[in-house]
Amino acid sequence: MIIIQEKNIEQIPILEIVQEENKDKMIPTVVCYHGWTGSKENCIHYGAMLAKNGMRAILPDQLYHGERKTSELNGFELWEIIGQNVKEFPTLVGAYQKENLVDNKIGAIGFSMGGMTTYALLKHFPFLYAAVSLMGNADPVEFAKWSLTSTWMKDKPAVELTPDLMDKYIPMLQSLSLADNPETIAGRPVLIWHGLEDKKVPYALNRAFYEKIKDEPYAGRVKWIETPDVPHFVTFKAIEASVEFLKESLVEE
Repeated sequence: MIIIQEKNIEQIPILEIVQEENKDKMIPTVVCYHGWTGSKENCIHYGAMLAKNGMRAILPDQLYHGERKTSELNGFELWEIIGQNVKEFPTLVGAYQKENLVDNKIGAIGFSMGGMTTYALLKHFPFLYAAVSLMGNADPVEFAKWSLTSTWMKDKPAVELTPDLMDKYIPMLQSLSLADNPETIAGRPVLIWHGLEDKKVPYALNRAFYEKIKDEPYAGRVKWIETPDVPHFVTFKAIEASVEFLKESLVEE
């Protein structure tokens, strides 16, 4: 039987999803990150599939989302939210480590904004054992430049990329950029998936990152999957592949 519990970890609202017989056991644990304007409830199907395969799923509401929503979003909060996810990740994991419910088998999965978060976590936390990024982006600087003339700016005032603006935001973006330090992957299992017709988080930027790293020794366990004719949407087959990948990496390894 799968159980879903609402919890609050240091002011972070989460859902925990786990098989009842594993509730008090030390088992692999995966933090699942939703996308832009989503909520933890959007990840319940991921969490249930992870639980059925022997893992515990932690589904947080990200800053300004779900129970933490304070106002309508305008798009410019994206990197603040991802940065906050990075700050909160060890808090979430640490809460379960204190209860002896997880050892070193710690994973992360996310889609869109959550997929960008997964990349940033790989850069910052060597203890992250395995990760999945679904339609994410590992290069915040290039993505930010692209976004200024993209669908993200629809109905928003034009933004000129001035030197002052670059000086203000580039350091923060670089701090979240796995593309700047891809060697921090360090041989860990990483699955990357993207739909070829994605117009919101461009396939081309993500593919360029993969091409840059794929032959490097540190990326020997990085796996790429792409799906033709798919826009900014995660297919069920991609979800299945993600769960199987995390099962192989965290449960069976």
